Amino acid sequence: MEATDVVQAIETLKVQGKEPSIGNLRKVLGGGSLRDITKYRKQLLPHLGRAQRMDVTRTVDAPAAPVTVLEPAVVLKDADPVSAAPEAGPLTLLQQAEAAYQAALMAERRARRDFDMAPRAEWERLEQAWLVAKREREAAATLRDRRLRARATLIDALPAIRIAARRAAGELATAQETARTMLLRAQRQAELAQDDLSRMTADLVALAGQGALPPEEG
Repeated sequence: MEATDVVQAIETLKVQGKEPSIGNLRKVLGGGSLRDITKYRKQLLPHLGRAQRMDVTRTVDAPAAPVTVLEPAVVLKDADPVSAAPEAGPLTLLQQAEAAYQAALMAERRARRDFDMAPRAEWERLEQAWLVAKREREAAATLRDRRLRARATLIDALPAIRIAARRAAGELATAQETARTMLLRAQRQAELAQDDLSRMTADLVALAGQGALPPEEG
């Protein structure tokens, strides 16, 4: 038994509206080691308290809930169960889509198996359930494929954007240096002009008195 089997079983129980108890997990998995199921369940769902943990023989029946494509609380099929536990951080959008697709795929296979093994009297009802599961799987696949394409598009576009960002940063640095140089030159020219004005004013006053100063214009 692998951790990914328990991941998919947990998601299947979520789809069915059932608690991820040890008994329910073992029922979905069709058997397996209680020790392994308990270990992986503890790694994947550490937030569950003891009061929420069910006895291995108890099941909770509830109306089936629709598959939630955008909010799976599981990890990718090939992810490590320890490093991908909830405390490792939130899932990426692509990981969410992949997990939802895997859960929907398992639900569709189970619905198909139920239909194939059912008596004729149950065919119509189970066929409808199978078709619903198929549509859910197709929707999950569409979402996953769209996010895969978005990732590829962003990866392809990123190098050019990086070059443009570096070029713009270089142009900004050049403009800042040019502006600094012009500011220093203008400041020096203003200081020289002020020195000339002060010197000439003092010379005129010394030569002809204060009354010889012409009135300022402007």
